[in-house]
Amino acid sequence: MRVRARQAVMVLMFLTSVGTARAQQTPAEAIELGHSALGQFGSGHYESALALFRRADAIAHSPVFGLYVARCQRKMGLLLAARDSYRAVENEPLAADAPEPWRNAQKEARAELSAVATEIPSVVVEADFVPTAVELDGKAVPLSTLGSELELDPGSHRVTLRLGKHESERSVRLREGERAVRLLFVTAAKLAAAPERTLEKPRPSDKKGLGSSVVVPILIGSAALAVGATAGIVALVKTQNLKAHCDGNECRPEDEPARDAIYKWASVSTIAFGVAGAGLTVGAVLYLKDSDPASGSSGVSFRVAGNLP
Repeated sequence: MRVRARQAVMVLMFLTSVGTARAQQTPAEAIELGHSALGQFGSGHYESALALFRRADAIAHSPVFGLYVARCQRKMGLLLAARDSYRAVENEPLAADAPEPWRNAQKEARAELSAVATEIPSVVVEADFVPTAVELDGKAVPLSTLGSELELDPGSHRVTLRLGKHESERSVRLREGERAVRLLFVTAAKLAAAPERTLEKPRPSDKKGLGSSVVVPILIGSAALAVGATAGIVALVKTQNLKAHCDGNECRPEDEPARDAIYKWASVSTIAFGVAGAGLTVGAVLYLKDSDPASGSSGVSFRVAGNLP
């Protein structure tokens, strides 16, 4: 493979017209650079090979050099740049009499382009708040990228969302072929990103609701009040019915069970009203005590500042 590539470079360079060479540079110099570049590529020194292939192509352009530029970038993990380089070779117009190595370079670029497209990873950045700025690896990107699939090179990346002077940062490491890796910025970040301020623990009097120590006695008192009222009404109705059967204040012996029932309902009503009074009184006292600023409820403050979690 390496011999074939070296031969391809030689053939294409000899078929390159001298008119394409720049001032004081000849195709022979490009050929020499091509030899050196292939040697570096075969040894795994892709960065050096990339620089040499580019220099050679600048002297005498050839799709073969462009193909190897793309291959170097792919080996270095620069998949996005490699895709662009492959496309440039694939889409380059060739004359009808273009050298065969040039045409082969286009075919190979087309095949390798399909492969590299499956290797490019991507990430989806999501947030449940609207940031003022988004940065990817320290560079600003449009807010419209939120929720969209972003293609990146394999490796570690850093996403930063800003809200005013505050920021939230997430890191992600992508492997080749990983697609749509979800990176979520949650509500906690939104809360922490709010403008710096001092928050005070509210005193009981500032609370919108009542504490359980206040609510429970009031609920008991309210329930007892309802029972007392109901029992009182039942006793009153039974008394009216009994009077209809009695002669004045004297009742018949057979009405004694009805009279006992009235006494029982009246007792229940009296006891329930007593419980209601006690419950409501206790609830009221506790409420007034908690509402008193001098009751010892001091404010405890903390600050929201610094980087978001």
